[in-house]
Amino acid sequence: MSVRHCVTAAGLAGMVVVGAAIRPLLIDDAAPTHPVLNPVEVGLAQDMLAHHSQALTMNSRLDPGADPAVTAIARRIDTSNAARSAS
Repeated sequence: MSVRHCVTAAGLAGMVVVGAAIRPLLIDDAAPTHPVLNPVEVGLAQDMLAHHSQALTMNSRLDPGADPAVTAIARRIDTSNAARSAS
């Protein structure tokens, strides 16, 4: 490695160290003083995840010969719940 590359690498490393040192002065990383969700909200989110997962399971077991109106509704539920359950 040439002297120029060594000096460049040392300069970049120095900039990273200086940046890390002054970051606390520029960015407030204080933890929130209160929880983002309270226990009731956490419970609701968990219940809704189970609810949407059950809807996907029911749709996967739907009889292919079911009424077209039912399969259309099931397809809409399947599409919307797949996105919600993946989150």
